[in-house]
This record gives sequence, C-alpha cells and structure tokens, in this order.
Amino acid sequence: MSLIGLLVSLFLQCCLGTWLFMVVAFSAGGLGNGRTLPTWQTRVLDLSLLAVPASSAVVALGMLALYLVGSPWLSWWWNALPVGVGLVYFLFFGYASRSRTNRHVASSPGRD
Repeated sequence: MSLIGLLVSLFLQCCLGTWLFMVVAFSAGGLGNGRTLPTWQTRVLDLSLLAVPASSAVVALGMLALYLVGSPWLSWWWNALPVGVGLVYFLFFGYASRSRTNRHVASSPGRD
C-alpha cells in the first residue's frame, strides 16, 4: 500500500468512525427512550456506543503502525473490519428493536 493509499484509508476510517458513533448514539438512544429493555441489552447498547466507533480508530492506528514498520500484513482488507463490526451492531439493533416492550404512559388529566 502506498503512502497516498494509507492517508486516504486513514481519512476514511476517521469518517467511518464518526458516522458509526452518530448512528449508534441516535439508534441506541431511540431504542432505549420510552422502552423497557432487559439489562443485558442496555449494557450491550452502552458498550456499543464506544466499541463500534473505536474499531475504526484501532484499525487506523494499526494500519499506521504496520506501515511504519514495513510489515507485509498491510492490506486494504483491514478497512473491512469496522464495517463488519457495524453490521454486527445493526443485527443486534434489529433483534433488540423487535424484542422491546413499550412502557405504559398514563395520560394526563384533560388530554385524550
């Protein structure tokens, strides 16, 4: 991989990490707001808020380190790792959104 390819890859990993953070933050917040989830699902959503975007940072730093030491393991396939982590999150989000239960919200007097 050339230096230009590495720089483009690092930039795209930063963009992907930011996008994954926003997707996880809004989707987990929307799922947890007004719904009762089991404790383990809440913990997985909380962990996903940091772990899913961190996969992009780990890959970016790993690719930079591999480039600096001249390792033969430097490849474009490293860029697929955060995409796979994001897909696993989306599968979990789909499962959690189907298994949720709504909280009963009492109506206030005078409103129907």
